[in-house]
Amino acid sequence: MEIKGELEVISAYMRAFELESIFPGELIAKAELVKYGRGDTIMTQGEVASSLLILVEGKIKVFNTISDGKSLILSFLNPLEVIGDIEYAQRGMELMNTVEAVTPVTGIRFSYRQLDLHVQEQAPFLRFLLGIITRKFKIKNNSLSFNLLYPVEVRLASYLLSVISVASEEDGQATTRLEAGALRDAANLIGTSYRHLNRVLVQFAADGLIERKRSSIAIRDREALSALAGDNIYELSTGGI
Repeated sequence: MEIKGELEVISAYMRAFELESIFPGELIAKAELVKYGRGDTIMTQGEVASSLLILVEGKIKVFNTISDGKSLILSFLNPLEVIGDIEYAQRGMELMNTVEAVTPVTGIRFSYRQLDLHVQEQAPFLRFLLGIITRKFKIKNNSLSFNLLYPVEVRLASYLLSVISVASEEDGQATTRLEAGALRDAANLIGTSYRHLNRVLVQFAADGLIERKRSSIAIRDREALSALAGDNIYELSTGGI
């Protein structure tokens, strides 16, 4: 089997996502293909970014950690996604959140230095960057509205679909471990109490939507859960961090 070189792989991704008009060939030649395993940290809150990362395969989660060590999941993101966009526009700004791979992830990394040399003042790249940042604020506004306007049942259904959709398949059912800490993160993400979240999970189980065991939750009726969730607010794309 032919093994493609790194530049060839990067170029193929750029064509697939129609990014060749934004990133010229001489810049693509300086890009780096990076891979992360499940659970790997991609960027860390508080660090100063030095590169722009384009997510082309896999799923990531974005979360914030406060001083007492507690973490709050902010979103789950899929390709095409860009990390480090705001930090490029506001140079020297610390990363606001931590980014972690939920599944195996492939990305294309461009150093800020190379971006400065090749596209800093190029209109296609600036429009691309502006589009990413403005869509990010739109998504955050939609997320806030979603948490304010929709009942907990809808928000929890959306969250479960986002998390469990990337878990391993066991006996034909998507299953994932959701321990107490993860459920508390879920409660914070969807804007409810841990106690209320547990009550809704009990109701979901009684309705046959999920099966809840001691340390895992399995979706038993994905169609019904999807109908309840509607537009899956936690499956975001092209939103930046």
